[in-house]
Amino acid sequence: MDSSIEKLTTAIKRYYRRNKSLPDTLSKLSVSTDKTVRSAVKAATHCGCIEFFAKKQTPLLNRETSSHIKGKLCNVCRDEIEQDIGQTFFYLFSLCDAFGFAPEKIIENQAEQVEILGKFNLR
Repeated sequence: MDSSIEKLTTAIKRYYRRNKSLPDTLSKLSVSTDKTVRSAVKAATHCGCIEFFAKKQTPLLNRETSSHIKGKLCNVCRDEIEQDIGQTFFYLFSLCDAFGFAPEKIIENQAEQVEILGKFNLR
């Protein structure tokens, strides 16, 4: 059975023909990422279902740091952000297709790198 990543990649290869040029894909990826950020900010500033509390964190290796989020996304905000992230995946995987990359391989490599570096994978 195909993974969800393989299903999306196959669908993109089969159906994503309109505006398939690299500049269009790059700009749409940027727009979808910006829309995701905007939806998260609106969840705090417009809806109010979550709040952001940012403060300096000291990266201690034996302690988790805060996400700076208080509250829980309401169903409307959760659905909107999830839809925006899905669009970002679509254009990100379209970019992979344009360059001939396999998203599964990139994800595997990144997971391996995180496992190897562990807590030292500070970006």
